[in-house]
Amino acid sequence: MAIPSAALRYLGRQNSGIFSYVRLASSAATSPKDESNNIDIENAKPYDQVPEVNLGAFKNIFFMVDAIVRGTIQKPWDSMTKMRQDFGPIWKQKFGKYVMVSVADPQLFETVLRNEGKYPRRGPFEPWLAHREERNLALGVLLHEGADWHRNRTALSKRMMRPREVASYTDAVNDVITDLTNKVVRARDGHKKDNIVPDIENILFTWSLDSACAIILNKKLNLLDDKPHPEAQEFIQAVHDMFDTTLWLFFVPTRVHQKFNSWIWKKHARAWDIIYATAKKLIDEKMNDVTKRMAAGEEIDTEEADFVTYMVAQGSLEIDEIYANATELLAAAVDTTSNTFLWTLYCVAKYPHAQTALYEEIKRVVPAGETPTHEHINRMPYLKAVLRETMRLHPPVINISRIVEKEVTVAGYHMPAGTLFAGQTWLMGRDPEYFEDPLEFQPERWIRDEKEHFYGFKSLPFGYGPRMCIGKRLAELEIHLALARLCQKFILEPTTDVEAKMTTIVAPDRPLNLKFIDRTP
Repeated sequence: MAIPSAALRYLGRQNSGIFSYVRLASSAATSPKDESNNIDIENAKPYDQVPEVNLGAFKNIFFMVDAIVRGTIQKPWDSMTKMRQDFGPIWKQKFGKYVMVSVADPQLFETVLRNEGKYPRRGPFEPWLAHREERNLALGVLLHEGADWHRNRTALSKRMMRPREVASYTDAVNDVITDLTNKVVRARDGHKKDNIVPDIENILFTWSLDSACAIILNKKLNLLDDKPHPEAQEFIQAVHDMFDTTLWLFFVPTRVHQKFNSWIWKKHARAWDIIYATAKKLIDEKMNDVTKRMAAGEEIDTEEADFVTYMVAQGSLEIDEIYANATELLAAAVDTTSNTFLWTLYCVAKYPHAQTALYEEIKRVVPAGETPTHEHINRMPYLKAVLRETMRLHPPVINISRIVEKEVTVAGYHMPAGTLFAGQTWLMGRDPEYFEDPLEFQPERWIRDEKEHFYGFKSLPFGYGPRMCIGKRLAELEIHLALARLCQKFILEPTTDVEAKMTTIVAPDRPLNLKFIDRTP
């Protein structure tokens, strides 16, 4: 068989510095026509008239210091709710050197998203880009823009977004869930106090990392046994540190932090260094195996292959880009998937009516003694609704950003090309105009809504369109299967009320200390 050029380049460059910085490509794409705009740009109000939060330089610094001291910087939804009350569904505010137009109405944000263009652009992640440039690293689909983003996205989507392809990971995911279930039992029984599982947070961080390794590398690391795994724990802590420091680096330009080598930049850069170094060790092992097999003329079954094997065999990406994408996927799995599952378990435990309905559905669909599979999940609408409702109330991030490539009218205002928008998903998911009793946990609303009229823009926890989260389907598969397994075996009960806090993502503000009580047959 012919060996893709990427694999050949890997063999020849293995000891000569595997990464190279890939510069962003500009996009000259045009946006599709916006059918929802009823006001011509000529008749729209000018951009300058968009309501503005204008604190001034001194007041802005005071606001930041005050927010840091009082901790409100980690609960921005309070101030965002106030801004919405004061300004309505659209306003603009300066963050560092950027002016961001916040949109807190699903229909208005739909207008933005339908004008995102062929190559959708998100708001810049300057701290992450600065690290890649400083270390001369390639970009993956998370940070690429323009044609390079589209090429990476197309390659990854074939293996990450097609339902049939994602379903092929079921056995690998279930294998790790078995380890998770056994770990929960050992942690609970070892604690010997009211069925509480201590440190369920770290157990789930470890579960999500092991699941990601099983999918991306076809290598389960057995991280959920009772042996120490210092390198994995260092990786997990580095991901936490990376997200924590990212929030602070948005308020003062990253270049300033770099110039003065601030403690927060050093912590951020070190976190990424650990993430890349750990990922590289794992990926190298798989790369060596795949390229040797291909060099020997072995046929690679891409239908059954793990992510890295598939990418190398396809040959559509540079080796540096495969490393970058695999590293990003491993890092993203730790905090995003695990925190979403934490919120899901908390909501199921807190609302007994939902837990009872969920258990009855699982018992009805999955025969006694069988392990749930993706085929079972497809017949469990309530289970899917539980995750949807959890993510409505607790989305992974509080907003979704887009930079429009051409001028557009939003809420009657003329927005010039290059405007940075933020759809405030936290606020929109709690809007009483779109959700009856918005603060109540009611999975039933999604089943009812599907039967009547579903308007998808009112809740976008994974984003929208070609630039939605590349790991969406994998995260859903992992959480659906794990939730079904745990609810088969345990009754969940809460021991404390939990609120949200934001680092870069939305996480519980304290340990859950959930009870896992064995179900009686």
